[in-house]
Amino acid sequence: MCRIEEPQVKLRNDHLTARSKRLANENKLEALKNLLEASKSISTFDVGPVYMAMLQLYGRRGDCDGALSLWTSIQDADVQPSSEFLNILAALLRSHKREIPFVVTNGEEKSLPVHSKSKIPKQITKTSGDAKERTFSQ
Repeated sequence: MCRIEEPQVKLRNDHLTARSKRLANENKLEALKNLLEASKSISTFDVGPVYMAMLQLYGRRGDCDGALSLWTSIQDADVQPSSEFLNILAALLRSHKREIPFVVTNGEEKSLPVHSKSKIPKQITKTSGDAKERTFSQ
């Protein structure tokens, strides 16, 4: 549900996060993509949980190409991925013997699916063919 405020509608993060988790559990990737696209115009909405739900769905499907496409999308949107997101992506790619486009440091990778609380790295550095290097930290 949403709260209506003049003159705009303000959506609650917790409801959209719960919706993204439910869509992932129902295996509805297209609906998650639509939710992500719609949420891009809402500056107060944290899209991180939507990206995480999509990644977990790609992981359950074993879809490395989809997960890598999501990685590109998160960078293009200039969204800082969480350590958990990067750990899950790294574990998925490694399990399929695919190249990991960033370096995981100072911690352990999470296995798929993620149900337990494990140590999350404090810093993760993304490397690529770009001239500059971006550092993501929690």
